[in-house]
Amino acid sequence: MTEQELFDTVFGRLCDSKDAHYAGTAKWYATKEFMDNTVSEEVRNRLRAELVPPIYEVEAYAELAKDVEIREYDDRDRSKVVGHTKIPAGTTMRIVMASRLGDLGITRNLGTQHGYETRVQPGDGYLTNCRLTKN
Repeated sequence: MTEQELFDTVFGRLCDSKDAHYAGTAKWYATKEFMDNTVSEEVRNRLRAELVPPIYEVEAYAELAKDVEIREYDDRDRSKVVGHTKIPAGTTMRIVMASRLGDLGITRNLGTQHGYETRVQPGDGYLTNCRLTKN
């Protein structure tokens, strides 16, 4: 799978899962149990879980084809670069975001569903061995 195919697939799947999540949330808000304080928390949680699917139902990974350098900025003066972190080529990355701007958010934290370390543009050659492990 190419970087662009990965972006297209992840973006489409994320949009679909967000739509399903928001539709389920609307259904949950419309139930009488949502506002009924006499219903146990266990029953409320079970009903919510039945109606509201997880927002991220896609897992995508790739390896870096070339080194990526991440700039670290001063917390008080965001224009001041205070350090750099180099992520070497070959590192497995999880794709956690596909933006409407056309880029992918990636992280070395393979166990997270959100919170990218940096962003890469498909077609710039940063990712290789792109794959989905959960559809």
